[in-house]
Amino acid sequence: MQFTVEERRTFKIVEEEDELSVFTPHLGGGIISKEIIDKISEYPTQFKIQISGLNDETLDYFITTQGNHFRKIHFFKCPKISDFKSLEKLNLVEEVEFYWNQGASTLWNMSENYNLTSISLFDFRKQMDISLLGTSSSLRKFEMGSLVPHGKTSILSTKSLSRAVNLRELILGVDYIENNDYTEFAKLKSLESFHVSPSMYPLDVFAWLKGHLSKEASINLRGPTVRLEIPFEHHGKQIDTYVIGKGKKKWLNSEIDREKIQELNDEFESLMQNYRMDMSLTPKDSH
Repeated sequence: MQFTVEERRTFKIVEEEDELSVFTPHLGGGIISKEIIDKISEYPTQFKIQISGLNDETLDYFITTQGNHFRKIHFFKCPKISDFKSLEKLNLVEEVEFYWNQGASTLWNMSENYNLTSISLFDFRKQMDISLLGTSSSLRKFEMGSLVPHGKTSILSTKSLSRAVNLRELILGVDYIENNDYTEFAKLKSLESFHVSPSMYPLDVFAWLKGHLSKEASINLRGPTVRLEIPFEHHGKQIDTYVIGKGKKKWLNSEIDREKIQELNDEFESLMQNYRMDMSLTPKDSH
């Protein structure tokens, strides 16, 4: 479907029970105007907003004129935003979420986002530098990944992640981390929940993580095998289990491969206990 420029600039403001939605039918998010942004102030009882079609200029205008009224802001389909610096002005916001962005590659200084507790980033086209997470003293949750099938997202580095000292929930559904220092996760002493792709690391790194993270944080780490909810056939074999870890997936049948699965479980448990007892040990496959 083709949209004219006029149609891309056509927005509706819909007041729902607990959220204000400012949107356009345009699949790319449209192009919002300052006049539409001004109309947001006509809904003073709403403290949660979903808004589309912002670029760097209109993001700054929205933040300056309306942003500090809201506690939760969902930037839905704002692919043209490339600079998040305007978000530094949000001293009342508690949750920020972005869905689909093509321009941004770094976060913002959060030192004055005094009430910010949650950031979620979904379907970002560029590799993200998340090093500025450590500028927040209030952040409790960070999530990044994709909400679309086969969506690809990536992070530049985990190097300074440990500076986010109050982070309690970390969800990394990303496909690739360029400078991937998994030891940073173990330095997050307040971490209570941790998720990462089961193909992100070799199996012994997952064992190291389970041995070093708190029991609460490591409970979501799978390993060494995962039972599939929906089995399938592969080369004439019924598959209902796979082995986690980086590299080519290993598909198993829980009955036929029972002994192999038990061996994997025993090896994984032994590795995990060794790492837990001797914190100086490092995985042979570390990189």
